[in-house]
Amino acid sequence: VGFIECNSNQNFIKLDDRYLVSKTFEILFQQTCIIVLVSLLAQAGLSTLTIMLWFSLLFGAAHLPLFLVHRRAWASYYVVFSVLSGCIFPPIILQVPSGFVYSFILHWLFYTAAGVGFWVYFNRQGNKQQDPTSLIS
Repeated sequence: VGFIECNSNQNFIKLDDRYLVSKTFEILFQQTCIIVLVSLLAQAGLSTLTIMLWFSLLFGAAHLPLFLVHRRAWASYYVVFSVLSGCIFPPIILQVPSGFVYSFILHWLFYTAAGVGFWVYFNRQGNKQQDPTSLIS
């Protein structure tokens, strides 16, 4: 049994067409909320750095409940990348012309590239007959 099959609850690594379509609308909703909140905080006079810190805390905290429903490594994966995205999205939205478009593209590409990355890495590693559950458990 391979890594993808052992972690089938992580839908993004299956790269199913149905998931990619539905995930697009989920990301669009999330990015809309992010854009509105970033804009409101910037209009309230907060600096980009302060907004980045707040978003990192907010995104990280929002993903903490994953520790209750996923394996520790998967929950950590999501928390770490959500904190990093809290540092990335606000400056893109505020300082890059049409940054909201780029933040959406970056968010969507993260899931796609991660899914492809897992497929490439674990198909290459498949010949070594490792226990896939030991790699992310």
